Amino acid sequence: MKKVFFLACVGMAFVCCSFGGENFSNLRDFINGEIAAGKKIIKVPEGRYELEPSKGSHLLFDGLSDISIDARGVELVCKQTVNAILVRNCKNFKIEGLSIDYDPLPYTQGKIVAMSEDKQIHEIELFGGYRGLDMIGEANRYEIFDKQKRILKTITYEIKSYEKLSDRKLRVTKRDYLKNHPFKNEEIGDIVVFSMPSRKGAGGHAVMALNSVGVTFKDITLYTSPAFGFYDGECDKVLYDSVRIARRDKNDYAVREVPRVRSLNADGFHSGSAACGPTYLNCECSWNGDDSIAVHGSYYLVWSDCRGDSLRVSSRSGKFPFKAGDKIEIFKTDASVEYAKIEEISRGSAPTKEEIVWFETLPIYPVFKTTKSFYGDIYTIRLDRPVEVARRSMIMNTAQMGNGFKIKGGKFGNNRSRGIILKAGGIVDGAEISGSWMESIKVAPEWYWFEGGHSDSLIIKNCTIRCGSGPAISINSPTLDEKAFSPAGADGKVSIKNNTFRYAFNPCIFELP
Repeated sequence: MKKVFFLACVGMAFVCCSFGGENFSNLRDFINGEIAAGKKIIKVPEGRYELEPSKGSHLLFDGLSDISIDARGVELVCKQTVNAILVRNCKNFKIEGLSIDYDPLPYTQGKIVAMSEDKQIHEIELFGGYRGLDMIGEANRYEIFDKQKRILKTITYEIKSYEKLSDRKLRVTKRDYLKNHPFKNEEIGDIVVFSMPSRKGAGGHAVMALNSVGVTFKDITLYTSPAFGFYDGECDKVLYDSVRIARRDKNDYAVREVPRVRSLNADGFHSGSAACGPTYLNCECSWNGDDSIAVHGSYYLVWSDCRGDSLRVSSRSGKFPFKAGDKIEIFKTDASVEYAKIEEISRGSAPTKEEIVWFETLPIYPVFKTTKSFYGDIYTIRLDRPVEVARRSMIMNTAQMGNGFKIKGGKFGNNRSRGIILKAGGIVDGAEISGSWMESIKVAPEWYWFEGGHSDSLIIKNCTIRCGSGPAISINSPTLDEKAFSPAGADGKVSIKNNTFRYAFNPCIFELP
């Protein structure tokens, strides 16, 4: 008979575990041991496990097939603000029942104790039970929650400067552009949240699936994350079944002067460049620091004007996911869209000094400019027909943009940005979205993030949208300067039906494709 026992202390890690007479030092050792033993179905004993990361992740699953991990009743507490779980190069991998938290939290929490008359300067004192100001310099923005209702009260405030007044108190000055913002209703006593890593450079998404097929996350509860909650990149048919992202304002592992008001720091569910987009069944995401769900493809930059059949295009971080025969979307600077097929790909000429200077002036995500491999490799793509394309346009492989995604049921919102942002074809059916500070559902590409593209088959139906601060549903294709929109035809076959809007900002539907 297999012998199973463990010793534990409340609020602490398991100190000793034995499975079949063999001791293991942590959760990672046990799971890896079961996999090494050839087991395809692995049952993890219930309990709370604290775990230090190894090689950048707390749990890593790489190159596995047909593995199922039953972690019902298991809580994983991550000891650094880096990946909790990384699934890479796997096929038919499943994990279910797990709850995930971080200690230390990837943020700290306090209250406003004083402010300047124009509200540009806040003095903030941290609550007991939260970290001090050791890494406050890594934060660049903060959110404010109502002290009574515990809901978001203002837009996100970006930080110009800090001044530490003590180990638990600081003075923050907002960025200058916020002086003229008309909606500043924060008050003394309101709750403030700053994102903070456990140490410099310690960041990452909680759960990641990369280059994998048929991954399933079922009945997972995630309480916080340094960045995204769940990210799948270049995957195929990822399933999120009854996955829940929520703030842990009850049954916390530590005593806190004021319960948590935030869940995670950025997007809840984020899918990039999927062959077939993910499925979200009855999932939830709220109180997070950015979008609840995002599905998109990846744009690649056109470096030269083109009046012919050849485009000069850069790679991204060493990746160039195109081949002869691929259908591409060409997103032009006037926001119009064309499609063509690739006939041939060859290496192109390196960027000139003028082009590098031009690239460095673009209003794009700053990390792109500091990552040489983002633009270091240039390719020439010969198309099946002539096109007229200006420099700064972008292209995308239509076979890797998340088409076929499904969002069925679920509850989202109470966040600083969009409830759901989509750049692909699929279906949203029966979702509830409440209290998003931007669009509740947005369908549009983004120049800044190089995220595309345009839908040619999208259904939004049977949804309930409440109390949004932006349009309930917005569908558009913005020009490069984001001051105008494309001519009709950028998106196609969009169906919006049987949706209910309550207390939504007008217009309920903003559609300029």
